Amino acid sequence: MSSTPNAPLILETTDTADSPVFADFFAGYEKAFVLPEEMEDEDGFRACLDLNHGAARQALEARYGLFREICLTARDPDDGGLVGGANLIAMPNGALNGVPVITANLNYVYVDGAQRGKGRFRALVHAISDHVAGMFPQALPEGTGARPLVFIEQNDPIAMDDDAYERDTRFTGMDQFDRLRVWSRAGALMVDMDYVQPPLSPDHPPVDTLILSVLGAGEARALPARLVRDHLARFFGISVLKGQPLERNETAARQLAELDALAWKDGAVRLIDLGPVLASPERPEAIRSRVGAGDGIGRRFRGTLTA
Repeated sequence: MSSTPNAPLILETTDTADSPVFADFFAGYEKAFVLPEEMEDEDGFRACLDLNHGAARQALEARYGLFREICLTARDPDDGGLVGGANLIAMPNGALNGVPVITANLNYVYVDGAQRGKGRFRALVHAISDHVAGMFPQALPEGTGARPLVFIEQNDPIAMDDDAYERDTRFTGMDQFDRLRVWSRAGALMVDMDYVQPPLSPDHPPVDTLILSVLGAGEARALPARLVRDHLARFFGISVLKGQPLERNETAARQLAELDALAWKDGAVRLIDLGPVLASPERPEAIRSRVGAGDGIGRRFRGTLTA
């Protein structure tokens, strides 16, 4: 039977590394990612998934509230073939305009190499967002649904050095700016903050060559600073730092303090639609050449928007 690219995908999920679903996810993951500073090894995933269980989960829920970290695979509904995979952490996160919100950090997402160029990416993103919306029925008022806000980290093509830019582009077959265009067409909006991912482990550096974006905001062009702060506190504290105290990590503490200060003023974090920028007469690729690259947080794509 032939497959249908736009048909709903079948998701299989797990919250433990001792699972065939995790094995399938990880096999695809190792083929899809190439930059060492951005990658978790198998032990790192295991450490994160172990936090879903036992005393570790109880301690983290006492501090952060409900959460769940999962790995998933997406399969074709016709032939069962692997379409892609993802790793994410999700949590109830208050309400937005009276609607309960589930936020998630989509740590890793990939389309299997054999499935690229077939329109699978958008179907995968939609399937993940729908799954996130239904992850915490026990936390929602009876008869209500949740709004999923899915945060993603993307390579900042201005901040990346030439070697990382070329290596990742060559390996994936997609230019960094084209990747931003794909996410923009899927509805991603850039979160206007100086985002830096804390070190994934003691032998990793902070990653200051990323853009933080969000899916699911619709026409909104800002999010409450408290919502962004509470989301990042859980993502940093659980997925990135594996339960280590946030206050002991300078990278995490700085960003959370800035958002705290904004939240005390009932402030909001601006969201930027990159679509017009990416289609501007001066191509972003030319901006990269004009402003230089490779200086991390000192050379931000967001900074070129007013350059």
